[in-house]
Amino acid sequence: MALRFASRPVDNSNSCLFGVMRHIDQHFHSEHYTKQMAKLSDLVSAFASFDVDTSGTLSLFSRRLREAGRVSKAKRGRGAASMTYIDAARFLIALGATDHPARVQEVEPFFSRALPYCRPSALDELPDWLREILRDDKPLDEAVAYLIKHIWHVESSDVSKTWLEIDRANGAASIRMGRSELFFSQPKMRALHLADDLVDDFENQEDFDDRFDEAARESATYATGKAIKATFYVGILMKLQQLIAEGEREDGRTIPAPGK
Repeated sequence: MALRFASRPVDNSNSCLFGVMRHIDQHFHSEHYTKQMAKLSDLVSAFASFDVDTSGTLSLFSRRLREAGRVSKAKRGRGAASMTYIDAARFLIALGATDHPARVQEVEPFFSRALPYCRPSALDELPDWLREILRDDKPLDEAVAYLIKHIWHVESSDVSKTWLEIDRANGAASIRMGRSELFFSQPKMRALHLADDLVDDFENQEDFDDRFDEAARESATYATGKAIKATFYVGILMKLQQLIAEGEREDGRTIPAPGK
């Protein structure tokens, strides 16, 4: 089963980037998105505008994340904490990982710790900034924060083919950009993926099978019994970036391009 958010993939045509930017522009010229530091309630509104879930359920997700200390928190109302890219990333991961707000406090940290890997045969095709995620061994939450922060730097030819996919059944994820894909798995499973690709030596096939079964059990810790993959396309990533970046500009900070 596939859950797709932030509209279907746009056509890979000359007008695709214009179409996505026009879609974002319509959201951000509303009165709600005036120049101000983004609050947790703004993230709730952003996700609701893309029909990720109802506003009530999204508010429950945000409350659970705040109670668990997984997003920035301060007093509520006008003095509420300003959101960061890592806050937006963890909220997004939580929504992809489960339908149940009550499970957020355990499920989101589990998915967020997934580690990146790439098949050696595909390494040369990775864009520089996906390569940076791999080089720095960024866990999923940091990688998604990095993706959101730099989403406007995606090449126009790749914008219609950029998305984040959360694989609920396997505690895994992937970031797709153009023809390149960076995978994320739980630590034990990631080690086996790399060992398999690198033809690492195990004592025997039985040893490998035992290690794989152990890794599979870890990866399926929060599996729901359904093979659900939640996909977030570029529209919602751009919207989150604009929300957080507006606050950074108000705060006097800048957003360097990848590799700078």
